[in-house]
Amino acid sequence: GRAIPRAAASPEAPKARAERRAASACSVSATQPRQARGAGVPQAEPEPLLVIDREAEAARRLWFLESLKKAPTFDRAEDPRAFHGRLFRMPDDSEPAEPKVTWKSDKKPRQNSPDWLTASEYADVPQVFQAKVAMLAVLLTASRHTLAYTGAGLSVAAGIGMAAVGSSAQGGMGVATAGEPTLAHCMLAELNRQNLLHGWVQQNHDGLPQKAGYRQEDINEIHGSWFDPSNPVVKYSGSLRGDLFDDMEMQADSSDLVLVLGTSLTGLNADQCVTKTAERSRHGSALGSVIISPQRTAQDGRAVLRIFAKADDVMAALAAELRLGPGALGRRQGVLRSADLYSKQMKALVPYDANGVRSQTVKTCWDLSKGAKVRIGANSNIRGARQPQDKDITSSTVGTVTGRDDKTCSVVINIGSVNKRLGLWWLETAMRGGVTALPVVNVDAQEIKA
Repeated sequence: GRAIPRAAASPEAPKARAERRAASACSVSATQPRQARGAGVPQAEPEPLLVIDREAEAARRLWFLESLKKAPTFDRAEDPRAFHGRLFRMPDDSEPAEPKVTWKSDKKPRQNSPDWLTASEYADVPQVFQAKVAMLAVLLTASRHTLAYTGAGLSVAAGIGMAAVGSSAQGGMGVATAGEPTLAHCMLAELNRQNLLHGWVQQNHDGLPQKAGYRQEDINEIHGSWFDPSNPVVKYSGSLRGDLFDDMEMQADSSDLVLVLGTSLTGLNADQCVTKTAERSRHGSALGSVIISPQRTAQDGRAVLRIFAKADDVMAALAAELRLGPGALGRRQGVLRSADLYSKQMKALVPYDANGVRSQTVKTCWDLSKGAKVRIGANSNIRGARQPQDKDITSSTVGTVTGRDDKTCSVVINIGSVNKRLGLWWLETAMRGGVTALPVVNVDAQEIKA
């Protein structure tokens, strides 16, 4: 019989075949929930979402705003009312006891601190502490947009040292990138899941919020990150990444309530998140700032609420006040370290184009497995950070994934002869299209129609 002639290949056929190959090479599940993908980890139900009467909370917020218009600010150096906040009252209207000194120092917490301010530490007495935590819970449910603003003091309980003078300032763990989240990090992540915390401007570089489950897209690592190669830690002589600076200013201009934890508030540019929100509260247009720290700060007299305690103690008490279970504090049976919560599969089909920009029309296979070739994404602050070891890295420098490091919950990438880390949570962030641009992109990324 006569041979049947083959149809001429369509011009689209090679492209279609390439797309099929790319999809096949990336045939992984992108829909499983976070806990379900950790191999061998017992499953735990998330805390139930809180039921909040929004109409009642809106009325309560208006009461706060009207009260704040009339409430004075206090001299933080002389007025004992600065120990408590502009609106704090005991339930029985009695005079609240002053916090007790738990560690005394004549030194300043920072060299540029005011002369009256020392590094001495305080703790609220139990009755006052409980009343303040109850007020914090009310403020959180009343707030329209709550921002966390945190510094090095938040991570001390994780074994990461801080530069400021304090009872826990010295020392720190040998490998800071191996730190595990504290109770406070886990509770802040739970508040985010409960839609009670909407943003986080983070001075630290440690990735502990994300290890606790906080969404990468809701955090601003304004000073750089150990777990984002496109956002290196910024030297004092460097400049902040433009989009992060813009977001920080937007948060400072629009937040209703700011939770301040672990920072001495000694005049960093990002401190405007606190000062601007506190100033708006004086005019009844924001709920203001809640400062949580064992040490006094120069901004205490302007806070709506001032709590003298360690962050972990406050967040544990807040979980109880909101009637959240142990899962809110990161207590999961069988989970020994953050990496246990993540799949061993290191590639995923993600809604980003070949340049790592979020897309509604194409997808790519993001391959972070050992041996994969990558380069830094376009939205990078390599130049601005001014880290000397990065001076030869450009947008075209090719790096190699050298493997996964569960101890630090990261993927290690060697690029420009420098080892950089990418947090394991970035794969999940990319799967849901959480950020506008990926921190690293594959050199040979193939686009697939979405």
